[in-house]
Amino acid sequence: MATKSKKPGKATKSPKKTTAPKKKADWLVMVYLAGDNNLAEECVFALTEMKRIGSIKGQMEVMVHLDTSVHENTLLRIKLGKKPGETNRELITARKAQLKARQSLAKKTTGESSKTEKDEETEKDEESGVIFNFVNECVSKIEANHHMLILSGHGNGTADSFLHEEEADGDVGLSVIGMAQQIERINKQLLGERKIDVLGLDSCLMSMGEIAYMVHNHVKVMIGAEGFEPRAGWPYQMVLSAVNKFATDNNEDVKSLGERMVCDYIAYYTDYQAAGVSVDLAALDMDHSVTQMWSVNSLVEALLPFFPSDPEVKKAVDPAKKAVDLEVKKAVILAHWEAQPYKNELYVDLYDFCERLQFYCPASAGKIHIACQNVMNVIRGAKQERKRFNNRKMPFEADAAFRTSLNPEEFRKTVNFRKAENFVLQSCYSGLTVQYSFGSSIYFPWAQQPAQLGSYGQLTFARDSHWIDFLKVYLNETKREPRGKGELFDFDERVTLDQFDTSTTMFAFGDHKSGSANKSGSANKSGSANKSGSANKSGSANKSGSANKSGSANKSGSANKDLGNVIGSMRNPPTKFRICECDEDNESD
Repeated sequence: MATKSKKPGKATKSPKKTTAPKKKADWLVMVYLAGDNNLAEECVFALTEMKRIGSIKGQMEVMVHLDTSVHENTLLRIKLGKKPGETNRELITARKAQLKARQSLAKKTTGESSKTEKDEETEKDEESGVIFNFVNECVSKIEANHHMLILSGHGNGTADSFLHEEEADGDVGLSVIGMAQQIERINKQLLGERKIDVLGLDSCLMSMGEIAYMVHNHVKVMIGAEGFEPRAGWPYQMVLSAVNKFATDNNEDVKSLGERMVCDYIAYYTDYQAAGVSVDLAALDMDHSVTQMWSVNSLVEALLPFFPSDPEVKKAVDPAKKAVDLEVKKAVILAHWEAQPYKNELYVDLYDFCERLQFYCPASAGKIHIACQNVMNVIRGAKQERKRFNNRKMPFEADAAFRTSLNPEEFRKTVNFRKAENFVLQSCYSGLTVQYSFGSSIYFPWAQQPAQLGSYGQLTFARDSHWIDFLKVYLNETKREPRGKGELFDFDERVTLDQFDTSTTMFAFGDHKSGSANKSGSANKSGSANKSGSANKSGSANKSGSANKSGSANKSGSANKDLGNVIGSMRNPPTKFRICECDEDNESD
């Protein structure tokens, strides 16, 4: 087998493109399975689920990229088949064909003294990334009216690597910025600037406003979870059934397909409530991603005056203003504390935070109430928000003509949030631990030290919305002063980071699709295992090297009792829940 690439963003040489006539289909579904880690078995399970539907001539072509410790960038067309062993035989055949093509290409280029145009083209191909190359191979074989790209593997939101894989010299992954750059190149170079109809992120923690904003120019609908996903991931038989049904009805909008996929996912995992499993999923309308950014910009503009960072400005504030500032600060902290958390409270649900902030914020801070309504109108839609008040007048109406003062004049735009359409097409949950998920999360850490604000500030959403500016003053103003008097000392930064729960994860690497673990190589508070594969309290480990309570995973490949979505440590949330009634009219509460 060829030597594996050291970075997920880079690919091995692609086989020479065939001149065979292209297949034609209404939909081309491309599924990238990053399984060179503890998700390998679940990736194979996903393949067998896809084969229950398979490609359907003229309607839907399904292409899969599989990467495991056995298969390196193996490309497979999914055909209908239910016999055990079929998938493995087809994978072996595909791998042999690709290896033969690469060897043939290598022989032709051996002994050449100088670079040819083809060599230079191949080098560019290697640098472009495996996601881009996968889509390139697919569209070179299949001509389609609609495109769905699903990226399945470990996800961590904006704070860590995406499509994490294991290598001999350590674990590597792709940054979310790197992922977005490949999506842009796919849109511009492969699809003739036609947007990808559906971008599916079958990974943990990826339904974030920041990520949507990175790809909004190149995608119509983005689907992902705010919280952790079970290792089994998406129910691909249901996904392909929905796409095939959609392909036969050309009158439907692609947005309704996204809504249907969310509802199917929630219905599938509702049965897992019997195992204590909680999940969420959302479909986001990329047409309204920019409006969501402006709503956060309005929130930052409303909050910043209550968090003065300049010492001279602080001294000049009159007592009455100081009292209001303190009340607002308390309200923000309490709203942050109560809002739906994810990934050990590095992220919160944006709608839930704003709803809680409206609840706790003093009426005298009217601009904050208005800004929160701006955010909520964008996430659920102004019409849906009016229904929350039974179509009566809201206590604080959203801005009718917001124009930021934070950005340069040439970048400013007037936004009417009273007529905002819903950024979240559909959001639903199953179980109790993520029941306040409304579809879009935002980076909102508790502590300054492990917050990684430098890397976060590189995101376009963080800069354009100025959320990074709010985080800096908020974390500075809410940080406690050192105790006592005299000279100050500190530990090495690496030692300090290890003292924060938020610098690691509370959950075992093998239990969900996040793939992150603590640094020290020792077990965390929950008794679950870290990267080293050391066991939990039971002393037993599963095949992936990470321990669970029973020492083994269940048959479906989904996670065991120690699933990643757990109640946050800094909250007192409800321990009962109502069923999220998922429908395509976005009526779920």
